[in-house]
Amino acid sequence: MTRRTAIGLLAASTLAATAAVPATAASNAAAGRTDKPAKEGRGTSIIIKPRRSADADRESLGLRFTPRTDLQPTGLYVAPGEVLTVALAAKLRQGDPMPVITIGAPNTQFDENGRNIDHTRPYALAPGANKVSDPYGGPVYFSWPVQSRNSKSTATATITGRTREIPTFTLGTTAERDFQKDLDRLDTPFVELISQHALLSFHRHQVLGFRREDHAALLRTIDRVIQIEDNLAGYGDDATSPVPTGPHHLVGYPGNIPGAGAQAWFQFTTYSETENDDVLTVGGVRTHGWGLYHELGHQHQIDKINPSPLAEATIEQFSLAVQRRFTEQYGQQSRPRAINKNGQSYWDDLMAARDAGITDFATVPHRFLVIEQLRLAYGEKFITQWYRVTRQQLAQLPDGVTGDDDTTDAATDLIRWQNVVYTTSMAAQVDLTDFWAGWGVRVTDQTRAKVRQLRVGPPSVNLAAFRETNINEPSVWP
Repeated sequence: MTRRTAIGLLAASTLAATAAVPATAASNAAAGRTDKPAKEGRGTSIIIKPRRSADADRESLGLRFTPRTDLQPTGLYVAPGEVLTVALAAKLRQGDPMPVITIGAPNTQFDENGRNIDHTRPYALAPGANKVSDPYGGPVYFSWPVQSRNSKSTATATITGRTREIPTFTLGTTAERDFQKDLDRLDTPFVELISQHALLSFHRHQVLGFRREDHAALLRTIDRVIQIEDNLAGYGDDATSPVPTGPHHLVGYPGNIPGAGAQAWFQFTTYSETENDDVLTVGGVRTHGWGLYHELGHQHQIDKINPSPLAEATIEQFSLAVQRRFTEQYGQQSRPRAINKNGQSYWDDLMAARDAGITDFATVPHRFLVIEQLRLAYGEKFITQWYRVTRQQLAQLPDGVTGDDDTTDAATDLIRWQNVVYTTSMAAQVDLTDFWAGWGVRVTDQTRAKVRQLRVGPPSVNLAAFRETNINEPSVWP
């Protein structure tokens, strides 16, 4: 997906505190108000936990997108324009900010003009009673992003007002039978599924379409996808690679995303309804969930080794890592090895392009397979080591950012390509300058000299000839 300007992004999706003021109610139809009235109870008390800021994790890991969410679900829904009273008691330590309350899951609602609302709406809180109202309504969250991983701050909030309970399945806590009863008992517009590594916020009708799933098995499978990708990235291996805090936030788009099946963004990934089968079913995630693996892969990308021709390529190492394991366990078909409608596999297409001669990497078909050649030669540990050494070198690697648009210019791409050549050579302990040049990458004399200083030799084999054999079955992939 393309990125908008960084300034616009941070204003929209980072959960910075904003003034808590009553908002003008939008139309019921646009905001999704239902006819069933909410009930005003005696209040719901919630412990808010300070958590390392998701954006701080992105910065320290050098990531392209913020990988996790700051949102902490309350299990409550508020209708458009309803006024909540939030009584906050907080004890702050180490200069921590106050927590905020946030209304709405990103990318799940339209405004009164039919435009997608791609951000949550945070409202500042002060100690004592706070009045909060939101024009669109939605799931209610708290957020308390702090810099420390071990904050000693504490806070409790009590919410009173007209709220509705969200049907919620929490892995390890909720029984499937009870969840099914809640789906029948509660007609709240949203449903949430929660596990150790994932928070799923989908529309009620989207979940009802697959309600007979084993939701514990579904969440365990999604958690495994995330763990496989985290392990490939080397998270937790050393001080430069801490595991990001908080869950990945997967959200259901209300309909189909214009021009895309799914998207990755800062603090969430979004899925069109055409993708729901591959996100909300156990079989879909296990045997056909490439779109899910792909979008989560985006949230592992490191900016400085992503020239624009690699933006949709480096992520597929994460997709392939999941696929290899799910092929072995669940029989998922290998995407690169299957036979397409043209009678060729992805590998066949790549080898044909190589034999015809490559002068520009941007023309390489299925370019993620070029990185896959290095994995075939040096093992999966090469990918992990590549990410590890890149993080270790982050301060020394030039950024290459010359503007605020996601489509990097030629100068920026050239800088980032040099980072790729240098860091892959360092990770493999092999001089890969000619390998990359052979695939149409411009390698500067300065980079060649820098790689020579590593005192590593050239490959002992022709890396550009590495490939997997085809499987004699038609591809199930688009």
